[in-house]
Amino acid sequence: MQIGMVGLGRMGANMVRRLLKQGHDCVVFDVNLDNVAALVKEGAVGATSPDDLVAKLSPPRAVWLMLPAAITPKIARDFAARLQAGDAIISAAFANPPRHPLRAAPLAPTSSTSPRRHSKPTSSTSRAVCLWRSSKRPAPSPSLGRCGAG
Repeated sequence: MQIGMVGLGRMGANMVRRLLKQGHDCVVFDVNLDNVAALVKEGAVGATSPDDLVAKLSPPRAVWLMLPAAITPKIARDFAARLQAGDAIISAAFANPPRHPLRAAPLAPTSSTSPRRHSKPTSSTSRAVCLWRSSKRPAPSPSLGRCGAG
């Protein structure tokens, strides 16, 4: 499996290391290019920009955002504008699950405000998937369905 990881802080970098050890191909990007260089030494493919990351991924693309919740919606919209139908954005933003900034919404590449919620994807949308774990219930399996419901 090939996956793009955006956000190479402690959690993002360690997730890439685990994926590499399991034989997955990882394309990585971070605003701190030293973080990218460190993971390239460990076997990841480095990207110098969001456009470069998308170009280095084969369709259907999976872009995993390991970013703070405050900036996740903007970055998700930026990536959605670069992706094609069938591609996925996976968010592991740090947020209270019911208020997660993406909530598994289809992202229209031309959206200028916030992602549309709970509508059917069209051929021009990418899908957003949020991953979270609550201590009150078992971890859900990642899916393209509504996230954080219940």
